[in-house]
Amino acid sequence: MILQKDLIYSLDWDILVILDACRYDTLKDALKHVFLFHSAKKIELEKCRSLGSCTMEWFTNTFEERIPNSIYISANPYIGNYRNAFQGIEYDPRWIFDSVRCVWADSWRKFNGIYCIHPSDVTRVAIVRMKINPRRKFIIHYLQPHAPYPLSPELKQYFTSNINNPEFKLWKALKRGELDKGKARKAYYTNLLWALEYVKSIVRILRRKKVILTSDHGECFGEHGLYGHPCGKKIPELRDIPWCVITT
Repeated sequence: MILQKDLIYSLDWDILVILDACRYDTLKDALKHVFLFHSAKKIELEKCRSLGSCTMEWFTNTFEERIPNSIYISANPYIGNYRNAFQGIEYDPRWIFDSVRCVWADSWRKFNGIYCIHPSDVTRVAIVRMKINPRRKFIIHYLQPHAPYPLSPELKQYFTSNINNPEFKLWKALKRGELDKGKARKAYYTNLLWALEYVKSIVRILRRKKVILTSDHGECFGEHGLYGHPCGKKIPELRDIPWCVITT
């Protein structure tokens, strides 16, 4: 299977949308709702391989060379304007991209009683930046479908206000069998559809551009005894991710 990294660095694209923790099978199912991207000329979906099962691992293994003339719009707190380290490897997004806009820094807020980074905040920042810099490449990293799940307020008790680990109660409840896996998967799917409605806004305003929908890693709901997306795991549910080309 082709590596996502090779696709990113070898193919021509204008907008790279990262749907955090998005499984291939879940996006494939969501794309059956063709009305989401009715303005697109063509939509092609294939599977590719991520180089990490968590965001930090994915980032350090994927982005090792500069992407000239690029801007990263980040809803993920592990990707920002600072140096960080993962398993002894230092990484700084500013080494790779011309600039990084940290949407998460001022957009972590309550919606339906659950703290999240609303996809509208990410979309608004992205559209403004694209209008100011129309010739640059953009990486737009949404937090969804990654938990929390604000459109499923019945799960409110399983989420916290900690931006770095808001869903740990969710995974513990699933492991203990206190929460039905099907209910969690449905909330996860709804979270993806929520984000895609905002991605649609970006696709709609673009003309003669190539938009890629992909992910940093997948998500586990009990497969192989795993929940969430622990680092260092090489299983298909976490490593096989979508590469969806949308031509406008």
